[in-house]
Amino acid sequence: MGAVGTAQGRLGWAHQTIKQIFDEYEPLITASGWASSQQFDCIHYIIRFGPERLEKIEIRKPNKYGELPVASQLSMEELHEVFLNKPKLREFIEAEVKRVLIYLKDKYSLPPISEIGI
Repeated sequence: MGAVGTAQGRLGWAHQTIKQIFDEYEPLITASGWASSQQFDCIHYIIRFGPERLEKIEIRKPNKYGELPVASQLSMEELHEVFLNKPKLREFIEAEVKRVLIYLKDKYSLPPISEIGI
């Protein structure tokens, strides 16, 4: 899980917050065997911060390493509204991570992971 800016602006604590979310979610996802029945065994997820929020979640074919490339985009402007407030920043980013995980769960008929709320 990572982040990149595609519009001018600062990411603030976004990278640190994303790493915290990853460190909490990754063991739960791995332990559940979430993607064990799929043609991928790893989700390579990038949150883009661009000029606007996009509802579309981009998914590419799994690569030769078994990674499923996934990306979504949030608004850099919306990030700037919360990036100095760590609890609000966490809420903002975690909502997007959950939205993407729910989308993947539904698209690939994956089981729910109650500890994450998906």
